[in-house]
Amino acid sequence: MNIGILGLKSSGKTTLFSSFIDKTYDEVNWKINMGSVNIPDERLLMLSGLYKPQKTIHANVNFEDCLPLDTAVKNDKIKLADSLKNMDAFICVAGAYRRYNTEEILKEIEKIRTELVFSDIDFVIKRIERLDKDIKLQPKNKDLKEMEINLLKKIEPVLENGEFLSKLSFDDHEKKMMLNYNLLTLKPSCYILNISEKMSNDAALLLKTVKESLEKFKDNSYVIAVNASLESEIACMSNDYKKQFMKEYGIEKSGKDSVIQAAFNMLDLITFFTVGKDECRAWTLKKNSTALMAAGAIHSDLARGFIRAEVIDYKDLLEAGSLNEGKKRGILRLEGKTYIVKDGEIVHIMFNV
Repeated sequence: MNIGILGLKSSGKTTLFSSFIDKTYDEVNWKINMGSVNIPDERLLMLSGLYKPQKTIHANVNFEDCLPLDTAVKNDKIKLADSLKNMDAFICVAGAYRRYNTEEILKEIEKIRTELVFSDIDFVIKRIERLDKDIKLQPKNKDLKEMEINLLKKIEPVLENGEFLSKLSFDDHEKKMMLNYNLLTLKPSCYILNISEKMSNDAALLLKTVKESLEKFKDNSYVIAVNASLESEIACMSNDYKKQFMKEYGIEKSGKDSVIQAAFNMLDLITFFTVGKDECRAWTLKKNSTALMAAGAIHSDLARGFIRAEVIDYKDLLEAGSLNEGKKRGILRLEGKTYIVKDGEIVHIMFNV
């Protein structure tokens, strides 16, 4: 999964990105704009504590620090447009630290949203024009083209109202028609308010105000306040000093971990685990995926030769102490191909190729 980090110039998005990949701003700026980041998961660490494996492998998400949305360079605009199309979701960073009041922060968020909405409106208008011409020149498949025009005219007023398409419901046929559209506002997004240290005490009120503002556009996305500069410093500390620093300043969870977790959650994913003495590993799946899909995520051979899956919740496994003990207690279940895997389950695939 690829998540784009968006923002205007000097919003602090590159500083935030640098904290994700445990680098300093100077190490990242103009040199690195992509990185794979581990998803923090206490459950995996507890399972590793039980099995003491040779390797512990976290699930990960790929982040890209995109070019500024307000770039005036033509080539950069083209690169940015191509980059955004390849993203599965967005983290929108507003440089709250440089704004004088809440109204200015809301305007910056509105500008970010407007850039995404305008991109989709431009596509919709051009697509309608092209389909109209096609119908006049080539009447073949006229009904299908008219159905597509009707769909585009359904979403056009939503965009013109400044709303994201991710809040709309579409039937299976409409979703199929939209597969190649790559509309930006269909993709999930969250908002990061990059605050200064002196704004920390007012962060709760600021978050409330921003969320209320977004509700006007039927947008209930995550909104998180983060001091990107502080996060970048924390990310480069040694583990021991980091723990000491966070304890001293009463920081229970780093902003970095909160943002990464929110990004993961908005992708509508679940985590399942495989365990053993060699390796304890977290895997990701879309919600409502089957045991067969889980097998395929691990390896195509497991899906091809799938027999059944042994399944147990991570809490039950921790309490039982082993899969064998879980079997004795009757809490390790046998499930078939169509079983819907739930978040936090250990899945052991039995197969024959």
